[in-house]
Amino acid sequence: MHDDIRKYDLLKKTYYLNDRPGGAQRFLCAFFLIFAFIHRNPKAVLNSLNVFKYGKETLSLTYFYKVMLFLGVGRIDVILCHYGPNGDFAALLKDMGLTPKLITMFHGYDIRRGIEQGGAVYQRLFEEGDAFLSISDYNRTHLLAFGAPPEKIHDHPVGIDLGRYVFAERKSSGPIKILSVGRLVKEKGHAYGLRAIQQLLRRLPSVDIVGLTRMDIHH
Repeated sequence: MHDDIRKYDLLKKTYYLNDRPGGAQRFLCAFFLIFAFIHRNPKAVLNSLNVFKYGKETLSLTYFYKVMLFLGVGRIDVILCHYGPNGDFAALLKDMGLTPKLITMFHGYDIRRGIEQGGAVYQRLFEEGDAFLSISDYNRTHLLAFGAPPEKIHDHPVGIDLGRYVFAERKSSGPIKILSVGRLVKEKGHAYGLRAIQQLLRRLPSVDIVGLTRMDIHH
C-alpha cells in the first residue's frame, strides 16, 4: 500500500460503484431510493428518469443509479475525470442537475478519438466542463481545434517527483536489464526505445530487454 494512502486516510474516503440489482428488484430498489434521496436533488433524480430528454438509457435506470451514486456519497465539490469520454458522461450528469465543478484531463486515446470522429463528440463536455487539463502542446493544439474554450485549458504535464526516488549507483557487474511498462501500441513509442537499445548494444553488448504489457500487470 502506498504511504500516501495511509497519510491521507484515503480508504475511508473511497467509494465503489457496486453492481446494481437486476430484474424486478432493480425497479423496486429504485422506488425506495427515489423517496430516500429525491429531497437532496429533485432535478437530478427526475431528469435521470426523463426518457423524452435523455433517451432509452433512462428506461434501464442506468442514469438513475449513476445519479444515486453521487447523491449517496453526499456533498461533492469537484469531479475530476481522466479521459474525454468519461468527462463527457460526467457532463451529461451535470446537465441533469448535479452541480459540482467538472474538470477533465485529456491524455491520448481521447485526443485521437476527436481526430477520427471530429471535435463535435466533445461539444457537450466543452459546454458543461469548467476546466480541461492538457498534458502536452500536442493536446492543447487539438483541444483548441476541437472547440474547447481556450480560457478553460490548463497545461498539466504528466511527470513524477524525482525527489521521492533515491539514486543508487550500480554496483553489479552482471547484465543491464531495462524494463518497459506499457501497451505494445505505436502511441507508446516503443519503437524509439528499441532504436535507443540498438545504439546502446553497440557500446554494451550484454543487455537484457524485458517487456511488460498491461495484461501482465493485471495478472
